[in-house]
Amino acid sequence: MATLNSKVSQLRGVSVVDLCIEDLNKDKLCYAFCKKIDAAGSQQVVIDLTLVDVIVRADLEKLTALNTGLKMMGRKVMFCGLNPYTAAVLLTFDAEVSLDTELDVDHAIKALSYSSKH
Repeated sequence: MATLNSKVSQLRGVSVVDLCIEDLNKDKLCYAFCKKIDAAGSQQVVIDLTLVDVIVRADLEKLTALNTGLKMMGRKVMFCGLNPYTAAVLLTFDAEVSLDTELDVDHAIKALSYSSKH
């Protein structure tokens, strides 16, 4: 199994992943993240992109696949921390982004909490 550099912590009952972009190139990515998330013990996951400077199309495809895989395994997933430059680039290139996003970890946790109640 791939060893991940991304840190997973627990905050208000939600697993928070501080994503290291290099991890997107690991084998069995979704499985590796699920193992780390299971160890933290939550079905709700926030993937924080604050440490990511630039996201290229290949990264976006892998993030989308990770999102789909985690959801298929019963996780509720929210992304946050997308920097303004990267967001602008994605909009400029009209990239189709199908990720649920929030501004920061706190807003992402609130959004997950709200969605689990409704």
